[in-house]
Amino acid sequence: MGEFLNLGRRVIVGSRNGKSAVVRDDHSRAITARDDGTTSIEIWRVKEIPAPVSSDGTSVGEIPTITAADAASIRLFRIAPARATGGATADELRQSERFYVGTVAAGQAYLVLESDRVLLHTGDSFVMPGSKHTWDNPFDQEAVIVSSAFPLAADGQ
Repeated sequence: MGEFLNLGRRVIVGSRNGKSAVVRDDHSRAITARDDGTTSIEIWRVKEIPAPVSSDGTSVGEIPTITAADAASIRLFRIAPARATGGATADELRQSERFYVGTVAAGQAYLVLESDRVLLHTGDSFVMPGSKHTWDNPFDQEAVIVSSAFPLAADGQ
């Protein structure tokens, strides 16, 4: 899992002595590797919005399941090369009560939905409000997605 730590630094800016300053400069240690060839690396998470200035938003170890109580999180999502579901069934699609906004930072992957399948390339973005989905990467290069997740409110709230 050491290779994931070399993806890049996480620099968190905050306040020290009333001035803007780097309060954390490290690599995320909150990593979840799944059997399906995907890995999530949490960069930042807060439980309330607006976030308190004093929050560094970091965690360590296995990333907990996102719940409605979690206000926001930012993650790197890595999809191993040659990970293809071959047409996921409805039971294989994931869904959460989160609103996702993400951008493909490297590689390409298919976003697989109940009725559609769309190929996203480096630089492409998606907006997904709690939809059932999974990811396919039948290519020979890893895909990396930077994704933000926010609580999803029922319509009219």
